[in-house]
Amino acid sequence: MRAESDDAAVDPADEPERPRRFSLSTRVTLLAAICVAGAVALVSLGAYLTVRSNLYGQAQQNLLNEAYGAVASATVNPHCGISVSLPSNNNFNDVRISIIDGSGEPMGLCGSAFTYTVPQSLIGQAQKQIATQASQASDAPGDAWIENDNVVAAVGFPGADYALVAAQPLTNETAILNRLSLVLFLISGAGVVVAALAGTAVATGGLRPVARLTAATERVATGDLRPIPVTGDDELARLGRSFNTMLGALAESQEQQRRLVADAGHELRTPLTSLRTNLELLVAASQPHAPTLSPQD
Repeated sequence: MRAESDDAAVDPADEPERPRRFSLSTRVTLLAAICVAGAVALVSLGAYLTVRSNLYGQAQQNLLNEAYGAVASATVNPHCGISVSLPSNNNFNDVRISIIDGSGEPMGLCGSAFTYTVPQSLIGQAQKQIATQASQASDAPGDAWIENDNVVAAVGFPGADYALVAAQPLTNETAILNRLSLVLFLISGAGVVVAALAGTAVATGGLRPVARLTAATERVATGDLRPIPVTGDDELARLGRSFNTMLGALAESQEQQRRLVADAGHELRTPLTSLRTNLELLVAASQPHAPTLSPQD
């Protein structure tokens, strides 16, 4: 009863099915594709961040320079407030300008070149601090930032408690970065595909000796001990030569077994023939009317 229960406990049909693993060639292909994808992703990310940093830095510097120029050329108009101007350049057509005091409150601004003022959401503590510092500085303090997809520059008026704030959307920079992202994505995808194809070719060519070894092993099971062709001097080639050496030793062992059986049969043939003759003689002597044999015979 215990034996029956043990057999039932280890019934292979009751064992859970093991998950199938990928073949070696598939794993080599996946490894090559993953490695290239990781490398291309890192290079693409580095290139994107570098271009993004340069574009944003250039946009900040350009707007800050224009803000400094506007402050230097600003004049006070008793009727409407402060009059400022930027160069008639298409790159600055979408610039918004405001004059703020140390508390962030907007001041009067003359001129029709700037229809829209800087939104209050883009005026923070940093811009207010520039205006506060300007009243105690002989030179115009200034700085630039990236805020809410806009480049914002603030330059204080020396000796006065107010500052000029300019804001410009990063429309051109965003368009350039979007095109760059698309190009990098396409290049990365092409690199992964090429890596997968290369990995497949390498795996197929590199594993061909393994396929020959597998076929030879299957032939050995049927008694075919012919050696397999081996080329090269790498690890797989040495494995193939070792396998051929094993096949040679196995063939020699089989040949020795055949010779042993043949020699044993030859050595046993004479005594068996003599024994058979004696048995036939005894059978014949036991027949009626047959000559009798002496006890010595």
